[in-house]
Amino acid sequence: MLRIEFSDKQKQKIRKIHNARCVLCGLGEKEGAGSHVASRVPRQDGGEAVISNGQILCTKHKNARFDAEKIDPKTDSGKNFIISMHGLAKDKKSEHYQEFFAKLLKVYKAHNIDKHIAWKK
Repeated sequence: MLRIEFSDKQKQKIRKIHNARCVLCGLGEKEGAGSHVASRVPRQDGGEAVISNGQILCTKHKNARFDAEKIDPKTDSGKNFIISMHGLAKDKKSEHYQEFFAKLLKVYKAHNIDKHIAWKK
């Protein structure tokens, strides 16, 4: 799943609309449940970064969504880091490091890890 990035202003409006409470269970930060802005429709299904596509999920339901979509935020951030390092190596014209980071990204692909994150050579 490609994540939709809402602006800070959009996040504030979405939190206000939903009273910063999870749309699934009604709990929020006051009850210690967390409050995360998430999209209703993911980007790969045509979702956009618009307020009407925003919702609030508590930490439990946000994590359940990750589990259901087979997304691991830890590997997700790792792959994004490797992509950014590959880009930096490319900018610096370092063929050695470009090859190194490209090999790491091929391992992600070979093991079908974070296929929702696109990498363009």
